[in-house]
Amino acid sequence: MWYASGVTKGVTNLEAQRKGKTMTTKAAHKRIRTQEDALEYLRESGRLVGNLLNDTPLEKADDGTLTVTFSAACRRCGGSGWIVAYGYVEGGICFDCRGANSMSRSITVTVKRMGQTAKARDRREKKTAEDREAAQAQRLETQRDWNETHGNGRITFEESNAIRDAKRTAENAKCVHVGTVGKREVFERLTIVACPSWEGNYGTQYAIIMKDAAGNLLVWITGSPDPDTLKGNIVTVKATVKEHGDRDGTKQTKLSRLVVTELLAETLEGRYND
Repeated sequence: MWYASGVTKGVTNLEAQRKGKTMTTKAAHKRIRTQEDALEYLRESGRLVGNLLNDTPLEKADDGTLTVTFSAACRRCGGSGWIVAYGYVEGGICFDCRGANSMSRSITVTVKRMGQTAKARDRREKKTAEDREAAQAQRLETQRDWNETHGNGRITFEESNAIRDAKRTAENAKCVHVGTVGKREVFERLTIVACPSWEGNYGTQYAIIMKDAAGNLLVWITGSPDPDTLKGNIVTVKATVKEHGDRDGTKQTKLSRLVVTELLAETLEGRYND
């Protein structure tokens, strides 16, 4: 309806509950048939305080009908009075407010109607919240089933990620620099743990990230990776120690001019861009 934005403005039932105003069972389930029913529901939901409904005073007509007057912007033009996209029709004047050029219009609604609309909105919000909670519970159960199937225990993805990150942080804290800067050395039994790539000024660049038997990190950045430097492979290499660096608090040794001298183990999983 046209005045829906004005009718539903204010504190919702769920917001009232969060503020400590809990709906009684009677008010929550009673159908709103009369003005008195509406008043009871609006009070219980925290919308009606004294003579103020959503901070707006109630007005009483001669026949005893209670109403409240809201201000709301024109639904078509938002209160500007004009719609640019329809400038070819009477200069783009809004047909709803006829170019009133006002951000607000007065809308009078009965208290009974206010109560019915408020209760309908609360019911929708409650149903939406319940559906969202049920969907989230189902997602978590699916995650627990997946982790249990893969031997990680009955935990969620968030919990497994936290365990993995904690383990990785502990391992990285033990890393030290290896080799002598500027010296060409042989590094044995390096396991390639990741091969991310990106587009640079000189084409595709690859970062071959390796770990030795002690868990120390070695990194080789190149535009032409060796065919044997795929993720999961175990290799022996000969390379020049370019720099002893640090990334995110983890010590790492940067290599250059790397040559694979021996492929000790090859994985079927091997690939770049990981």
